[in-house]
Amino acid sequence: MMYWLTPVATNIVAVYPASLAFPVIAICNNNQHRLSWLAGESIQKRRPNGTAPLWFRSQLNQLDVFDRVLLNGWDMEAGRFLRSAAHQRNRMIIQCELPNGSRCSAKDFKPLWTLTGLCWAINTDFDRPMEVTGAGPGNALRLLVNVERYERVESCTPKLRSRSLPGLKVLIINQTDIPVSFLEGVNVPAGFTMDIPFWMRQRQKLRGRDCVVMGQSNGEGEAKESSSVETEEKLSGGGKGEMRDCLMGSYLGEIERRCNCSMRKAFLKQDVTAVAGELAPLSPCNVLQYFNCVQSVLDWAKNKGFTNFGQCPVPCESIDYTAWQDMNELPTNIFPRIISFGNENEEETADLGEEDEEGTEEEVHHCTHSQMLSGQSVGRIKRAAREALETQARYQEDIQIRTRRMVAQLRQSVQRLMEMRWGWRQNHFMGVHKHLSERLPCYAEVPKTHANVFNAMANPKPQGEEERAEQLQELLMGEEQKNDTKRAKSFEEVKWTFGPIAEERQKEMLMMRELTKMIYSLFSADSFTKRLPIGLQRMDKVLKLAKMYEEGQMTKESWAERMQTRNMRHFLEEDIYEDWHNLLVRDMEQNVLEVINKIEELSPQIYQKSSNGTAISVLFAVNCFCLPIPLPFFSTGSVLLFGNVRRGSENVEQLANFLDDAFECIFNGIRNETAQMLKEFQRAMLELHSALAMLFRKELPEYLQNMEFGPKFIRENFAQVNVFLHKMNIEYWRQEPTYSIWSFFCDIGATMSLFLGASMLTIIEVLYFVLRQSRIYRSIAVWRQRKNSLKMTTEAAEENVGTKNEGKERRTSTFMWV
Repeated sequence: MMYWLTPVATNIVAVYPASLAFPVIAICNNNQHRLSWLAGESIQKRRPNGTAPLWFRSQLNQLDVFDRVLLNGWDMEAGRFLRSAAHQRNRMIIQCELPNGSRCSAKDFKPLWTLTGLCWAINTDFDRPMEVTGAGPGNALRLLVNVERYERVESCTPKLRSRSLPGLKVLIINQTDIPVSFLEGVNVPAGFTMDIPFWMRQRQKLRGRDCVVMGQSNGEGEAKESSSVETEEKLSGGGKGEMRDCLMGSYLGEIERRCNCSMRKAFLKQDVTAVAGELAPLSPCNVLQYFNCVQSVLDWAKNKGFTNFGQCPVPCESIDYTAWQDMNELPTNIFPRIISFGNENEEETADLGEEDEEGTEEEVHHCTHSQMLSGQSVGRIKRAAREALETQARYQEDIQIRTRRMVAQLRQSVQRLMEMRWGWRQNHFMGVHKHLSERLPCYAEVPKTHANVFNAMANPKPQGEEERAEQLQELLMGEEQKNDTKRAKSFEEVKWTFGPIAEERQKEMLMMRELTKMIYSLFSADSFTKRLPIGLQRMDKVLKLAKMYEEGQMTKESWAERMQTRNMRHFLEEDIYEDWHNLLVRDMEQNVLEVINKIEELSPQIYQKSSNGTAISVLFAVNCFCLPIPLPFFSTGSVLLFGNVRRGSENVEQLANFLDDAFECIFNGIRNETAQMLKEFQRAMLELHSALAMLFRKELPEYLQNMEFGPKFIRENFAQVNVFLHKMNIEYWRQEPTYSIWSFFCDIGATMSLFLGASMLTIIEVLYFVLRQSRIYRSIAVWRQRKNSLKMTTEAAEENVGTKNEGKERRTSTFMWV
């Protein structure tokens, strides 16, 4: 069993050379489609050669910007489409430094196609690979990479939507390898410095069924390689004379079989006709075929881990690279530090349609002594990011829908306020007094019906101490007052004349005066706001800016900047509350509801201070008031309003009728209607405040924060990658045969000698004895005798011929000598 189970042994030898060949380093972006190119004019305005099939058009939304890409470019070659839509090396590779310390650029990276997308690889020359003479971080390939997260397509389109998380894959491969996918690479998320040490291992297997020798230097290898060219071409498509691209070719062949088109030109740069052989030439896959068929084949391969084909041989000699990750923070000096002097007073431009210039100079100081990138590189990145973010805001479906809904909510809340006649414009505004007049007929009729009483309240007589003392004297004397009665000059004189009752009547006068003032303030238009401040007309500017953005006349960045100016922030955060919301709420709460509550609180005091207690009937049972004798309460009111006690009966009747109608309207109409009106207004204003806060305090500031290109932008888009050898050595893993057929025989002999007492020599002797007694041996002996006799006859004849020739030679020699 040992011969079958352990026929070989693996020997490991570690070698420490002075220099080692550095592997190929490939950078692959997890998201292959760029938003700015898909929404750009080159593809959006492209005109296809014909109309897309009806079944394909039925699957797409022709109004969606991403589906229009497929409609406009359905006949475009898929390889060209994928190359244009992928991340470009000059935008993704920001900074590069070789292990020897010299600078490299994005032009040193070559395209490397895999089935999962396009990668950019450096050090791809097999004949002249880069050599390293040391290990560790000091001899690393250093890359500053822009993940371009802002180019990610987050739309709901099923075919172009980014499905992978933002980040990179770093492939470490040999110059002769052809990777099928980049999914096995080292993952590098954005926002970190990733040190990737690796160690090299060269494997050399014995030639057998599980591996094939790819290249030979001797004649036997070359002959074998030349004899297997046809097999290799069938498996891999030929072109290199090796089978390293067999797996890639197998998947491309599966694409050709299922989709009736070829992707070899895009992935392997091979001619389709040469690969197809006897078959009819296949045309390159177009965009329609790629997204309808090829993508399903690639998903099938991805789900199986790219192990769908097992017939591809494994090379007997290969180099493996084992890597791991060390994660650290990003440097803080990628972008230049900006020292600002704070928020300065910004003046809004008068022309709202004028676009803000991108190159507006900022009064800042740049600390350039330690920055990693130059100002030109930073400006280029910012311009590309600004363009992509603006495209994302305008065309990405979730952002577009969210912004559209926020603007629609703002317009809806504004329209509701206008319909309720609470708008900021004069033609859309109606104060609390007019609202009550329209809703309550009694509110407008009471001042008109009782015009005398209302006018007396509006134009009160002078209220000096002498006048108030005279009114108190008239109340106390009543109709008994005579023309020759001496008029009092002060309250002290009245109190001295009439005693304690004068003080009681004085308190009634004060309460009556307060009551009449409050009633007048409820029905008077002068107590309420008639016109909102003119500063609220800035709301028209807010709506105009939103409309300009929706119509494409303004970028979202310009819109956000205008809405974040100091004047506009002050308007949104303070003016709307103070000059609109609080102003009208104060009219309804303080000027109406609180006044009614005070009237209700004043009624028990009037009852207590009345001389006979019947005045309270006016407040709670005014409809039953029909007393022929004037009550002290009404007498007090009539004197305060009309000042003629001799016509007290007529004045008291007018005042009683007025209070009858006024209290009925106040407690049964004004209070309830004002409370309902206040509730509706506050609900409408709450919707407006919510819409303004979501749009101008959250959505636009967050968008503007992305445009600041500060630490948040760097964390989401940049990554630093350092790839280096862990140790300056390489391990050679070689397989050697350790158990041959002779070892097998020796083990059998030793086993028999141990357990049977017989050696291998004994067994051979027994076999020899058996064979000697058999017919076979006798037949062999007869054959040997005949063979020997024939040989002896032949030798004798040859001796005779030789003797004759010798005699002739002797005679000839004698003759010549003579």
